[in-house]
Amino acid sequence: MTVTTTGKLTIEQLIKLEPGLGYLLNYARMIGRRRGRVFCTHELWIELFRPRLNALVGHYREHGPEELRTSAAWDVACRAINAELPDCRGCGCFRLADFPGYHEARP
Repeated sequence: MTVTTTGKLTIEQLIKLEPGLGYLLNYARMIGRRRGRVFCTHELWIELFRPRLNALVGHYREHGPEELRTSAAWDVACRAINAELPDCRGCGCFRLADFPGYHEARP
C-alpha cells in the first residue's frame, strides 16, 4: 500500500473520511465531563475505544480509503481521543509520571 499525503494528517481530515471517528471523539468528550469517585480510563480504552478504532483506522481496517488504513491515521485518532478522556480516579491505576525519578530519567 502506498499512501501519499500532503502535510500532516489531522483528526478533522480523518473524520471527513470516516464519520464514525467523530462519534467516538464526541463520546470521549462527554466522558471527559463525567464526574464520579471511581473511573478507569485504561479499562474504558481497552474495552470500548480500541476495538472500535481498530475497525475505523489503522492496519486492521479492511476497506475504505487508504489514508485511514495507516499507522499515522491510528496515531492521530488515538491522540485526539485520549486528549479528551479524563485521568483515572480511584481505580488503582498508576501513572509513570508519579514514580520518583521518572522525569529525570527521560531523555
